[in-house]
Amino acid sequence: MRLLDLGCGPGRFAIEAIEIGADITLADLSRGQLDLAQQKIGDQGFSGSVVGVHEVSIIDLGRFRDGEFDGVICYGGVVSYVREHYADALRELVRVIEPAGYCSSASCRSTGRSGSSARWTLQRSWSTPKTIYHGMRRSSRPE
Repeated sequence: MRLLDLGCGPGRFAIEAIEIGADITLADLSRGQLDLAQQKIGDQGFSGSVVGVHEVSIIDLGRFRDGEFDGVICYGGVVSYVREHYADALRELVRVIEPAGYCSSASCRSTGRSGSSARWTLQRSWSTPKTIYHGMRRSSRPE
């Protein structure tokens, strides 16, 4: 199974995916996080399962081919950080997943303001590219 861990951070979910047999591509906006993930994966003896390491933004995954991955892991609020480019990020996620693939993600959404701090809810999903695409079409305004 070919998985992209997008916003991989220190590699926690990559390690879990490797343990069940996945070949993983690490991607993060931070070079420091990518280095940390490689170190932690290496410490577990799993370096051979890392297929690639890329410093990228979720709104531009152009270095990856259409349908290159069987699935994408996208935890840690990665999509939430690009609020004004939410639709672009989802389009890129859909594009790099094969049509029968899946995306496992979590995002934080603002539920309003209470005093000076925003309240956030964590939303987790396991979706196919088709359901992500249809969800985008139903919403005229990405949140």
